[in-house]
Order: sequence, then structure tokens, then C-alpha cells
Amino acid sequence: MPGRRLVSFSFSFLAVLAVCLGGVAPQTAEAVDLEAARADLEQLKKSTKPRATNEDLLQYLDAVFSAYKDLDEPPKPADDASDEDKKNYKTAKSKFDKECQKFRNDARKLILKIMTLYKVKSETNIRDDVNTRAAKILGEMAPLLDDKGRKDLSKKIMQAIEKKMTKVKTHDVNTEHLEAAFEALAKLNHMSSLQWMTKNYTHSNEVQKDYLVAAHKAMVNYKNVPGKYRYEVVAEMVKTYTGVELQAEQTSNDPKVQQKKRFWDEIKTYTIPAVQYFAGAPQDDQGQALAEMKQFEKWLRKNKNPKKAPWVDQKIKK
Repeated sequence: MPGRRLVSFSFSFLAVLAVCLGGVAPQTAEAVDLEAARADLEQLKKSTKPRATNEDLLQYLDAVFSAYKDLDEPPKPADDASDEDKKNYKTAKSKFDKECQKFRNDARKLILKIMTLYKVKSETNIRDDVNTRAAKILGEMAPLLDDKGRKDLSKKIMQAIEKKMTKVKTHDVNTEHLEAAFEALAKLNHMSSLQWMTKNYTHSNEVQKDYLVAAHKAMVNYKNVPGKYRYEVVAEMVKTYTGVELQAEQTSNDPKVQQKKRFWDEIKTYTIPAVQYFAGAPQDDQGQALAEMKQFEKWLRKNKNPKKAPWVDQKIKK
């Protein structure tokens, strides 16, 4: 595409936080000025047209994300600078902060759109790589957002999964795209999305097997999860999958039993680790990690009070 303008950047995350949260970033590497950032954002927007190539989209996605992280703020005057210089800096910095925030809001909105921007030919989405990269970028924004920002972005990703990805009728959503979207939620690490996954993706509907795998695989990437949420995950999964596991273990040629067996064999690789993770990796009397749902069901009966260990979070002594 003519007029492409890409910039190489290398700036630390700490510098980024300083830039957009009101601090002072060290002037190292090549940060991006707002004019160049806006130009890249405009090119990315143009690249969402059907005629654009995946290469265009991928290059400008990375360029915009680099700018999102590494914007060049006005240089801070020296301590012995004149009052006039300090006043001018304060004015420029205030303007920059507003424009920086607007650029980042616009960038997030466009990248969210690109996460579900499909171009289908012969029942195949040729934008799979682009969708996956956009989802990964959204997850990589986590260190740059406060709690409110992570909650808002998580909500929008959940809406995209519910209202767009699960509603697609023109093609099968790519597995890597699915996994990247759920992983983005886990990286954003807001408990609202973990509760959403627990509620909506703890079931035995075989039609949504790929979504279950993507959700359960992503769940173990949540960090510092409070006990009440860990309990919810374990209790819901034990209730839902113990019966599925028992049915899958039956020796029967019944097509329905065989179908359940295939279903359980395909999801348990990710379901069991999720239960282990949120339960705190409990062991049996021989010191072996619990690895079957019937074991977790028995263990949960002994640990069913969410107000006691292992669900009560340890208090940090001051």
C-alpha cells in the first residue's frame, strides 16, 4: 500500500507508564511522536478495507501498538530553566497527556474491531493471522492499564466473543484465534472475566468444545486469584465434569457413551490442570497430584467451606 509509514521503536514499559500516567519517561531509544503515531493509526484504519492485504494489517498493527507503548512526551526543562520555560512545559505536557489518552483509546477501539475483522473466501477466513495478532496485542496491553481499564477492555473482549465469534456462520473460527482471545482475558487478569468463563464455559455442550478448550487452557494464566473465585471455579467444574468423566469411563459400545468419551478425552487435557491450579495442587495420601474428577469430588467434600482453608487468602502481616 503506497504511503506506508512504519517506525522502529524500543522503549521500556516503565517509560510508557510514566508517559501516559503523568510521570517523566527517560529519553532513551526512539520514542514515537504523536504525529507519527496518528499517521500509523490512520494507515491501520485504511488497512481494514477488504482490498488490503494481511501484511498491511499485521505491519500497522505492530506499528500502532509500538506507538501505543512508546509515545515521546515533551522534554522536561532543567531545574535551573526559566519560569517561562517551565510554564510552557506544563502547558505542553497537559496537552500531550490528553492527546496521548485519546490516541490510546482510539487504538484500542480499532484493534478490538480488527480482532473480529473477517474476510471469508470458500468458507475460510483469510484474516485468521490478523485476528490472532490483534487478540494477542489486546492481552499485551495489560501492564499499561489500571484496574478500570483492564475491566473495560475485558468486558469488550467478552462481548466480541459472545456477539461475534460465537455467532459466525460463514466459517469455523480458527483455534489459535479462539485461544488468543481467551488468553487476552487471562492476561488482563480481571476477576469479572474469570467469573464469566466459569459461568459460560463450564458445561458439556459438545458443540462448543473448542471454546471450552480455549477457556480452560487460558484459565491457568490468571494470577493472584482470591480464594472465593478459586472456589467457584473448582466447585463448578467438579459438579459439571465428574459425571462426564464417569460416563466416559464406561465400557460400552453405545454411540452416546462413545461420544461422551471422545468429548472428555479432548477437553480433560486442559480441564484437569485448571482444577488443579485453582484447588492449589492437592495431593492424595501417597503424595501424588489429584488427576481425576472423582478424586477432586472427594477432596472438595472435605474442603467445601469457602470460608476456610484452602480458600481463605492468607493475610499479609504489616
